[in-house]
Amino acid sequence: CWLSFRDPSLGGHWRWPGDELPLYTNWNGEYKQPGLDDNGGEREPYSTLNTRGTLWTRGSRTDLSVLDGTWFDAADLGTAHALCNMPLEDAPPRPPPPPPPPP
Repeated sequence: CWLSFRDPSLGGHWRWPGDELPLYTNWNGEYKQPGLDDNGGEREPYSTLNTRGTLWTRGSRTDLSVLDGTWFDAADLGTAHALCNMPLEDAPPRPPPPPPPPP
């Protein structure tokens, strides 16, 4: 499933729509996501939740089926499915950010 979390500059600066910084990330640690080695050394600007597909690491191919809710970077979203489809104005309100830690 695709996420709207993107790195359009390909500089490792992942953002939500509206250029919002993440309060939380859930990158897959087992496959070192987001990674440079899984697409021939090229950065990938999109993100997906779970993955089924091929991971390339230093020229070695691994077929994956990871359905644990972790995130992967992706070169394109051709095989990802939408999580939901609704106008932004109909989306539920966002929860407030957590309070800052005490001094």
